[in-house]
Parts: sequence; C-alpha cells; structure tokens
Amino acid sequence: MIAGAGANIVASAGGDGVVMVDSGATAATEKVLAAVRAITQSLRPAEPPDAASPFGNQYLVEHAFSEPAIRLIINTSSNADHVGGNANVRKSPLFRLLGYRDPTLSLQVLAHANVQSRMVDAKAPDMLVPTDTYLSDRYTLYRFFNNQAVQLFHFPKAVTDGDSIVWFRRADVIAAGDIYNSDLYPPIDVDKGGSIDGEIEALDKLIEMSVTEFMAQGGTLIIPGRGWISDAADVGYYRDMLMVIRDRIKSMVDKNMTLAQVKAAKPTMDFDPEYGREPGVTSRFVEAVYRSLKEKK
Repeated sequence: MIAGAGANIVASAGGDGVVMVDSGATAATEKVLAAVRAITQSLRPAEPPDAASPFGNQYLVEHAFSEPAIRLIINTSSNADHVGGNANVRKSPLFRLLGYRDPTLSLQVLAHANVQSRMVDAKAPDMLVPTDTYLSDRYTLYRFFNNQAVQLFHFPKAVTDGDSIVWFRRADVIAAGDIYNSDLYPPIDVDKGGSIDGEIEALDKLIEMSVTEFMAQGGTLIIPGRGWISDAADVGYYRDMLMVIRDRIKSMVDKNMTLAQVKAAKPTMDFDPEYGREPGVTSRFVEAVYRSLKEKK
C-alpha cells in the first residue's frame, strides 16, 4: 500500500510488473513513482560476491534488473484523489504495457463504465479518463498478473454508481476504494448515484468476501480508500456505525424534520471524533444520508 498520495494506492509487484489500483492525486505522482521503484527494489536478487565468472558478478545483477514496469492502472472511482495521477503515470517511462506492440490494443486504465462516462461528461482531460471499462457486476482480468487472478466487483449504489473493489486472489488482498475508509465517513455522492443503503450493502458484501484467521481477526487484508490496513472486523465495526447513523437519520426523516434540523440534532456526534476530523466531512455525510433517505421515501 502506498499512502499519503490522496487516496491509498495498492500496488501488486512481481515478475509481470506492477498493477496499480488508483493513482492518487495529481501533485503526488513523483512520490508515487518513487514508492513504486522502492517496492520493486525489494524484489532484487541477492547480490553475489564479485567473481571471475562473467555470469555471477555485480555488473550482471545491476544490469539484468531493469526499472519497474507499470502494466495497468485500475480505478475504483472517478474521484480526483483516485484518478488524478492517471495522466502523469501514463506519461512516465515506467508505464510499459504488457502483451501488444500497439499500446492501443492493451489494457491501460480500467474502471467501471460509469466512471468513464461521468469523467467524459465532466470533460476531464483524455489522459485522465479510463481507456477500458467493464459493465457487469464482476470482471476478471484476462490473464494472471504476478501469478494470481485479479477480479473487480461493481457496487452500483454505494458512494457513487461506479464504485469497484479489486480482489487479488492469491494474496487475499482487497482494495476497497472509498466504499471503506477506516478513519473517515464515506464520501457518498447522491448526485452520482450514491446512497447510504447501497453503501451498507457494499460493506456487507465486502465482509462476506473476507475470510478471518481467528476470532474475526486477521485473514483477508482490506485496503481502505483512506486510513490503515484492516480486516473484516474493522469493516464490520464501520458498517455497524453507518447502520446506527442511518437509523437515527431515518427516524428524523420520518418525522419530516428538515436538513437543518437534522444537522442541529447531531446524529453523528458520538462517532465524529473518529470519523469526522476533517473539516466539512460530517456535514457532507449527514446531508448525503438525509438526501438518499428522503429520495427513497
């Protein structure tokens, strides 16, 4: 996991190169590429002692282990802190596609079709927009990368209508995107098709996909869009928190309270020290929950 570049970035590195889940914020690209180089350096073979043989010396190690190759970017969302680095990474000499001499025939940036359509509608620069899309509720990459299957799952009504999570099957690591943020309320965008009920359903599915090691701890690693590496128990706590807040606000909606009245009632107050520390996060979250419940009603 690469943190501190906007949204968390997940990088699978191995013999096939690097698959990145999200590219972070635009301004952080150089730090991201430096982190990718550092990750791949850990895969270098042990340095052999200098020898008379031309087949076992330091020169061979240094020149046989080339710069890392980023083969594919997968975007979990259209939010700027997830896609902002797409253009800079694609322009980087580290971005070398796998499989075809003609790069237009290779997967480059993959996301759900709704991500692409929303970015096109917003007139995002072409190099930021995903080049390849999927339409179904799940998608499996056409080949193994780094000796494992990579699967994408679409959740149509969670944070937006284009959210994906990415499952690295052999490593048993799930990149959750903004569906799960271990230290922030989810940035539900009702205008882009998000809803509180869809968000909770997505978290239920994420927990169902995870296998714990012992007493709900360990096992499947879940990488949040923001925050620390988690397990199913952490996601379960987060889901329960959202259910409590959803039920509180639903009760207020049923009483025909206005948005201003709901905010004044502070339905998230006991959770704000943990999830509402960033300015404006709580207000936007309460408004999104209120709107999604109001529209459902």
